[in-house]
Amino acid sequence: MKRRAFLVGLGTCGCASIAGCGASAPATEENTDGETTTEEATSTPTNNERRLAAFRSYITERNVTVKRLTLNGDKTAVSLRYLSKKSSYQELGGEIGMIAGGFFRQVDTEWDVERLDATVLQDADTPFGTWHANVSWYEQFQAGKLTGDELSLKVLQTLERPK
Repeated sequence: MKRRAFLVGLGTCGCASIAGCGASAPATEENTDGETTTEEATSTPTNNERRLAAFRSYITERNVTVKRLTLNGDKTAVSLRYLSKKSSYQELGGEIGMIAGGFFRQVDTEWDVERLDATVLQDADTPFGTWHANVSWYEQFQAGKLTGDELSLKVLQTLERPK
């Protein structure tokens, strides 16, 4: 059953390698005229910005079109709106599992959020459904209190059609 296969690879949850280093001093270089120029220092991305970027990259590398990916005002929930190529609710299970697994991988890299709220779109403006994934469920999975199947089902059972 597709629902049961939903979090393939989640058990390992290896930390994703995220490139990005902040420089503590502006870079300088000498041009051909013997003049020294100083580059403006750019701000170092916050942990939330790095996690959002890594999560977006994970999803888009798997051919899912992200329409919006943000943190809510108090930075405890991630909001995702994405365009699905799936045409029925039965087909969404694998896609939801892949996205939830990518979210949980970022949580494993010290992303201090509590929840992912996702809206599946049929086209650019038409919601197809909503679902969510709670970090507390993932923590129960890590502690051995939930199996991978139980975690998968918890997430899949949140799928709702638009009202």
